Amino acid sequence: MSAFRVSRAHINAILALARPIHEHHSFSYYWNDAMHQYPGDEQRIGQALLNENYRSVDCRYNEDTPVPTFSWQPVPLQRHGVPGLAMACHSYQYQSCEAPGWKESEAYAIVQALLKRAWRFLPEYEAANTWRI
Repeated sequence: MSAFRVSRAHINAILALARPIHEHHSFSYYWNDAMHQYPGDEQRIGQALLNENYRSVDCRYNEDTPVPTFSWQPVPLQRHGVPGLAMACHSYQYQSCEAPGWKESEAYAIVQALLKRAWRFLPEYEAANTWRI
């Protein structure tokens, strides 16, 4: 298995899935026995994602590369579309899973929550109206 360092643009793009859908659907994720609310913490969350990706690649290739500072830049959801962003989340996971403890990391919790949330952005999901069958 190979791994690469994702770009800051990649992380900024997947964070578009964390933006509010409407006032009652803010993003949150569960990690370390606590619920974490979003938005307002984009810089820290982006840095956590970048840190974990670098940790994974360093572990895979026995390196010790300094992690650059993440710089949050909002990206419109429409730029890549929901399916594209879901694929970018899967790519991020693949590149970031090499280090021990990946599934216990904050980054893992964030990406899992982003992937679950992606469904809510699809018009077909909201129109389905099958909460109870």
